[in-house]
Amino acid sequence: MQAAAPNLQRHATLDALRGLAAFAVMAHHFTMRTGEWVLFGSAQIAVDFFFCLGGFVIASSYQQRIKDGMTLRGFFAKRVERLYPGFAVGMSIGLAALLLKYYYGLTDYTLPAIAQAAVQNFLYIPFFANYTVQFFDDKVQGVVFPLNGPAWSLFFGFVGNFVYFYAARAGRWVAPLLCGLALLGFAVVTKIYGESAGWSATSFLGGFPRVIFAVLAGVLIYQYRNVLQRLPKLPPALVIIAVLGMFAVPGFRLHTYYWFLCAVAVAPLLIALACRTDGTWQNAKLQRAAHYLGALSYPIYCIHVPVFSIITSWFADTAYRTPVVFAGIVFCLIAAHFVYLGIEKPLQNYRNARKLRQTA
Repeated sequence: MQAAAPNLQRHATLDALRGLAAFAVMAHHFTMRTGEWVLFGSAQIAVDFFFCLGGFVIASSYQQRIKDGMTLRGFFAKRVERLYPGFAVGMSIGLAALLLKYYYGLTDYTLPAIAQAAVQNFLYIPFFANYTVQFFDDKVQGVVFPLNGPAWSLFFGFVGNFVYFYAARAGRWVAPLLCGLALLGFAVVTKIYGESAGWSATSFLGGFPRVIFAVLAGVLIYQYRNVLQRLPKLPPALVIIAVLGMFAVPGFRLHTYYWFLCAVAVAPLLIALACRTDGTWQNAKLQRAAHYLGALSYPIYCIHVPVFSIITSWFADTAYRTPVVFAGIVFCLIAAHFVYLGIEKPLQNYRNARKLRQTA
């Protein structure tokens, strides 16, 4: 039993933050459409937080393998194998949700347009059009992944992975250079698009510097992890509270500046501080809960908007939006749990078993 402790402690804080960030995004998306109040008013930062954290994890998992000769094809095969099952679940629910919107007259998508969007979106290809989809009173226009809006970030995640692969091949100095150039581009597109860069047809190009910067910032945290050992070792709870506090700030007139500052500086710093908490968790049950939150994060992210889309079709005219939204959040968490148990965990066990066979 004593020997298992180090494994329990490994990146427990990062796992907890990943799960809580996914919950913040879900709660924000669910409540922002009620017209009454919004939970986690700065959850936009969670997307950049995910990209940065993803860059750290990708670098820690693949840096040496890429240096040892891993091909681009092999790298992306691993990434697609890991990400596509949950992505496909979200897209399948999203297709049903968009057809339900069509049935209830809550979208101006035509059936041929839905069919074309479905083919492209299932293949990670954005769909550029100006159709609208209604969520309660809000009409959202020009979503490039209409089956599942947040999938824009998964598309750009692959873009960030592509840039990282060649940066890792080129040498240690390339990632800092590209990260700096992407930061300049990120500042420009923030001035143009505000906080919406990437998800819509009109702001799509802004997603490239936004995501490339965040991913490479995470990569640099990994590359310079020895230097970052000089950072203080804070209690995990303090780092978690700081991250949730960052997401919880409500909107205000100059919020775009707050978002940009957090995306380019505060979020990477908090991830670096979270990395310093390894081995400091004392309670095994809390560690398991942290790892569970991390495991649940991807299913939550993949299914929450399609689930919400269905809810806002069935209850489009309800006078009780707040109870419906809270019930939807609970349902989404339960559904994400079963996606994890039925799809994510078995596939993870299969990959682990295959890795053991290959190393035996």
